[in-house]
Amino acid sequence: MLSNLAKIEMTHIPYRGAGPAITDLLGGQVDMIFGTAAAVSTMVDAGKLRAVAVTSPQPSAAFKGIPTIAEAVPGYAVESWYGLYSPAGTPSDVIQKLNAAARKAAHAPDFVKKVEQEGLAVVASDPAELDRYVKAEEVRWGKIVKENNIKPD
Repeated sequence: MLSNLAKIEMTHIPYRGAGPAITDLLGGQVDMIFGTAAAVSTMVDAGKLRAVAVTSPQPSAAFKGIPTIAEAVPGYAVESWYGLYSPAGTPSDVIQKLNAAARKAAHAPDFVKKVEQEGLAVVASDPAELDRYVKAEEVRWGKIVKENNIKPD
């Protein structure tokens, strides 16, 4: 997505986790990495890595004062997200109870604080909103895959 929107060439180098990627970044083998706040914040706080921008459409609580990529590359937004799923055929009253409990837990102050320290934000919605979001993400990423002729290894 960044390559497409910024019209730049980049080489994707797959790593088996953040540790090896950070090691190569610190050793000068790569010029940049995309890493989660949890993976890089210690190194950023120690001054060993420099946070250049965050991928979310809004600034991150974990990296106050760091701009979003979208400020330089309009339209760019990439976020990690989690959804709570149940087996197909689960009765709707059970779904509603699970959703209410999950939303309540997601808004607990201790949970929100921990999530924000990880560079994430709580967006607890309803099942229909999650379904709309997932479908929109499939379309958005499907377009990137198609435009770049990405094939599975």
